[in-house]
Amino acid sequence: MRSAVPSQRVEPTDAMFTLADLSTVRVTANVPESQVRLLTGVGKSTIKFTAAAYPGRTFEAAVIYVGEEVDPATRTVAMLAEGPNPEGQLRPGMFVRILLDTPERTAAVTVPSGSVVEVEGKAGVFRPGEGEHTFVFSPIVAGREADGRRVVESGLKAGDRVVVAGAFTLKSELVLQNETEED
Repeated sequence: MRSAVPSQRVEPTDAMFTLADLSTVRVTANVPESQVRLLTGVGKSTIKFTAAAYPGRTFEAAVIYVGEEVDPATRTVAMLAEGPNPEGQLRPGMFVRILLDTPERTAAVTVPSGSVVEVEGKAGVFRPGEGEHTFVFSPIVAGREADGRRVVESGLKAGDRVVVAGAFTLKSELVLQNETEED
């Protein structure tokens, strides 16, 4: 990055250029205290992360620092990871979402992330109604999201059918319907 222009007066202590080697990038994150157990330690843990700029692509980085204290305001622990960026796609300041893997496997009800919508501040999904071409909004308690799926902590059981495409359209129709009923 250049911070000077031709014929500008500069002092010996003025920074005129910032050089960066982007072949390796660092990822900083605030990990919820309930998930810190998934960071097995510096040099032993790796994280996967995704960037909105590259949908469907997952990157990997090695954990190089885990904070010693829980932030009392956010209930999180600072973490720093470092990983390769051979194609130079990742850039400083990008927002990424980290994925913490665990060897533990637990059964969970999941739905495609796109099927979860928020109506009046409540997360939920649309389910087929009684009649043909009717749908009902069912509130859920949504958990973590990974690989395009969202964990449903409560509100659905295994085998329940949900709308997986067009949920946003149904939400829009529901909102419009509620507005006309209030008028």
